[in-house]
Amino acid sequence: MKIGMPILYSFDSLLDNFAFASRGGFDFVELNLNFSYCRKALLEKGLLGSLIKKYGLGITLHFFDEADFGTYDEVAESYFILLERYLLSAAAEGLKTLVVHLIEGPVVTISGVKNYVYEKEFDEYISRLKRTLSRVERLCRENKVALALENSKTVPYMEKTYAALQHEGFSFTFDIGHDEVCGNLPRKIFQKTDFRGVKEFHIHDVKSEKGMKKDHVNLGDGKVDVAYYKRVAERIGADCLLELKCAADLENSLAYFKKL
Repeated sequence: MKIGMPILYSFDSLLDNFAFASRGGFDFVELNLNFSYCRKALLEKGLLGSLIKKYGLGITLHFFDEADFGTYDEVAESYFILLERYLLSAAAEGLKTLVVHLIEGPVVTISGVKNYVYEKEFDEYISRLKRTLSRVERLCRENKVALALENSKTVPYMEKTYAALQHEGFSFTFDIGHDEVCGNLPRKIFQKTDFRGVKEFHIHDVKSEKGMKKDHVNLGDGKVDVAYYKRVAERIGADCLLELKCAADLENSLAYFKKL
């Protein structure tokens, strides 16, 4: 099992992140296209490769958080073009895994109740989603990169989405904090198949304050059974990304995680 860290908000370059990861004893860094310095660095010839060689770290890549591959074809095609641009650049430097969020899609609120367009139009939506993600997976496979679909905000109708994607053989990133915030619906889905297809876990804790759940908090400060997920990861051979967003939290959480 390898342990990774995300790009940190407080840093302004890949160098800062790689140097911190190396000092802290991490095995890989998750690059993130939501950060402009990360996008620029991916397209700067030779920079990423030189950092990987200098620090001896692996890399994964997180695509744009709100990218929706189940949306209408012309919009999904725009996302695919962006994905191809950055994937090819990172793959040339040894990219291991591409992480893509699964999102709930457009919402219509009626009398205070959220209704999901993709639930109403599920057959059309799931057909588009599988078709586009199959193109993404093929591109990844051709470039020796694994595609891992991450649970983000999971609402009830998405149980059918996960079932359909599992049936198609897609791989997954299981985010334990997102799972807790969503009432453990993703865990219910994945436990049915003994976490089949999960290649990576995103590890962070969740605590409640004034009736609200806050995620991405220090391991051990919340209610998530982190030790359980570490055991699962070890058993199925999945990697773990400690998804804390500042240096101090990462240092504290890495020490906690290693002691479990």
